[in-house]
Amino acid sequence: MILRSWSPLIAATTILIAILTPHRSDAGPIYLNLVTDPVTTAFSGIPAVGGFSGTSTRAGAGTWQLYVLDDQAASFGIALYQISLVGSVPAINHRSPQTYYDTNDDVDFRAGFALVRTINNVNPIGAATEPRGQEPYYVHGFGRTAGNFSTVPNATTYYNTTNGQWGNYATVSPYDGKNWLFIAEGSYTGSAPTIDLTDSFFVYYTNPSLPDSETVFGRNGGLALFTPEPSSLSLIGLAIASLSSVFGCRRAKIAE
Repeated sequence: MILRSWSPLIAATTILIAILTPHRSDAGPIYLNLVTDPVTTAFSGIPAVGGFSGTSTRAGAGTWQLYVLDDQAASFGIALYQISLVGSVPAINHRSPQTYYDTNDDVDFRAGFALVRTINNVNPIGAATEPRGQEPYYVHGFGRTAGNFSTVPNATTYYNTTNGQWGNYATVSPYDGKNWLFIAEGSYTGSAPTIDLTDSFFVYYTNPSLPDSETVFGRNGGLALFTPEPSSLSLIGLAIASLSSVFGCRRAKIAE
């Protein structure tokens, strides 16, 4: 009887120890996070960085925002993606970062996801960075770190830019020490849309200096739908509630 009455206390104490003890998370897959009915646009309250601001227009009931996070152990950021949505999505705005730029020596260079990029209202949603040898500079860290196109070497003029800064958003917070990448947003009718992992895939960089890459297919287990974890405050509240319940029961037994 004593062990049974104290087992909730042991469980609650274990929760508190797990929350308050520093730990390292092992690297995981590429996460896809489809936020439905977001309360705000992706860049609400996010200031411009390096001269680049962000664009997001979808918020509220009947809308969605799509983010990805690259938690692969040996990755240096996403290089290509295809993401297939399931459901009625009449409006799709493609929002991943891309830009064209000139230098003093030449014009019409590209950076970000400017290659074979699907236009708005096309599902699946897809885009790629330039293959090896096609551009003088490759942006690494998409889906892992925050950044902006002001770091492009020798760029003098930018144009046709979509979301020239990335990684910091009003709707999602960093996870496992990494920053999300805003891919797209839009509207839906009927039931909330979902992601078809069997028709989605990514290519990610495996070399910090050269655009070497590997492909991750959802059907091979490399992709995962993101499920937000309970916040530490919520877990602490649960643990405290459990402790209170345990001690309340013990006081009642003593009173008897």
